[in-house]
Amino acid sequence: MTNERMKMLQTLEEKKDLFAEMEQLSDQMLVMDAEELGQAYEQRQKLMDQAAELDKAIRAMCEEDPQARDAVNHVSQPEDAQLRELYDVSRAIKAAASRILEGEEYRRKHVEVERDKAKKKIEELNKSGSSVAMHYLDSMQKATEVFPKRRIRNF
Repeated sequence: MTNERMKMLQTLEEKKDLFAEMEQLSDQMLVMDAEELGQAYEQRQKLMDQAAELDKAIRAMCEEDPQARDAVNHVSQPEDAQLRELYDVSRAIKAAASRILEGEEYRRKHVEVERDKAKKKIEELNKSGSSVAMHYLDSMQKATEVFPKRRIRNF
């Protein structure tokens, strides 16, 4: 395998690893609470940014090697063993991306459920906070009724 294709294969393998990590994180997001989801989305975005950088490098390498470009873009199934490796890793990346996309609707619904839970908690806290404030106000009013105002003497 030429050095350029070897480097391309290594870069594709790195991208495949990123997509595997992204897929695992995406699956875990289905059971995370609201606080964890925010952190997970940030982490997933970092992984996607890294994958985009690797993708730029792969595209640049493909410009110099049209056969490799065809293998990476799945134009045809190559018979050459070197190109077949590029093709297979690229297909694995595409499969992982597809699985991530298939689960996006479930993640979106889970985020909505967690958002609603958080909203309900905030509303409950606001209600309990206002009831505490009302209780305090009632107590203060009763206290002023029990203890009449003191007269201040001027000397």
